[in-house]
Amino acid sequence: MLQAVQLKLERVAHEFADWQAVPEAERSPAPPWWWGVAIETMNETDQISPELCQLLDIPAGATYAHASAKLINALSSQTTLPPPDEFPRKRQSLELKSMATFDPNEPAILHDRVSDKTETWTVEEASDYRQNTVSNPDGTVEWRHFVFDGWGNVLGG
Repeated sequence: MLQAVQLKLERVAHEFADWQAVPEAERSPAPPWWWGVAIETMNETDQISPELCQLLDIPAGATYAHASAKLINALSSQTTLPPPDEFPRKRQSLELKSMATFDPNEPAILHDRVSDKTETWTVEEASDYRQNTVSNPDGTVEWRHFVFDGWGNVLGG
């Protein structure tokens, strides 16, 4: 077994343990880079260390092939990939308020529907916002290249 592959499996085993520690409802899909390690080790009969067996939740004395099977099992039924910032846990959704209640004179975070990202709002743009927004029937507000569909307090309050 090549040392590079051993190091890859060690890294993935630690990721796997972190991922398994997240409650299932909050857990992201398994990351696609696990496939590479699983494929590289699927026919290897060398035993892995007891530490890696514990991290992967497989019996002591298991082989690289057993580790591969565990990873493939975690990946095989998935139909989506985790976004880059959502591993091992899904991002918590924001509790957003209606744009009708947004005060541009107060700091806030605004959710942009177009990019699906939050933007930090500072009061410097309040005058331009008031003059150049378009309120849509669906409750969204268009301003510059944004389509804001909700806002929240900066400190979550």
